[in-house]
Amino acid sequence: MQLNYMKSVWISEHSVDWKSTFSIEAQAIRDRLQDLSFFIDHVGSTSVSGLPAKPIIDILISLQDWGTSEGVVSNIRELGYQVREADLDTPRYFLVNYSSPDSVGYHIHICKPQSAWEQDMINFRDELRINDKLACDYAELKKKLAETHKDDVDSYALGKKEFIERALKKRASKFSINKLLTHQNVEFDKADSYGRSMMWLQLSLALTAAFSVYVDQGWVLLLIALMGFGFLAAWLVLSQSQQKHRAAGDQARRAVLFMSGLGKKPSLEVNRP
Repeated sequence: MQLNYMKSVWISEHSVDWKSTFSIEAQAIRDRLQDLSFFIDHVGSTSVSGLPAKPIIDILISLQDWGTSEGVVSNIRELGYQVREADLDTPRYFLVNYSSPDSVGYHIHICKPQSAWEQDMINFRDELRINDKLACDYAELKKKLAETHKDDVDSYALGKKEFIERALKKRASKFSINKLLTHQNVEFDKADSYGRSMMWLQLSLALTAAFSVYVDQGWVLLLIALMGFGFLAAWLVLSQSQQKHRAAGDQARRAVLFMSGLGKKPSLEVNRP
């Protein structure tokens, strides 16, 4: 049977009704799949407030048990959807439902939780929601592509691919930098903690030496000497640990500078005790 693809591309201003339209369709899907465990999310441009978009509601279904996927697809087809893609290697299903060119259409993406496909769709949506400049640039790009490829949906989608991939890489880099910054702060905090402990040991060692001046009993002097040796040994251990954590913090800092585009490569060398 010939699938009823939406062959023309046009961009509509954002509609506040898209959110409720998703909710209604999502509930219909839940009712159909009520005995199964899955996540359902509103993704794509219609899920981003204020963003112009094609009037198509993108629905992401993350299926916990992929063994039930064929049954899920069969149930969703009964809601009027047709399978456009079935990639069993990814794995992923893509279903569409276009009632008419003048009304809202639906795309359903079915995949596994935590899959690359799921994460990319959610991460791009979330980045558009928090990054106004990215959303504005994306809207302008889509409008230009819609004018250039008005009757070519595939070329329109391909034109967005580089923009989306670049945004996802930048988001991944940002989160990597945040992790490095957290690691850097943890290592520096540990180094500072060891430094404070070393200061107290130095003070204890100095007090022990000062006290020995006023003692003339041999056994007491021996005890003081042993205590001083213990303080010194502990100080050396703490010093090595401090250097280790300070070096790890410096390495993380250099990595952050490099990833931030300052041209300073991270060092692979770490001082070890």
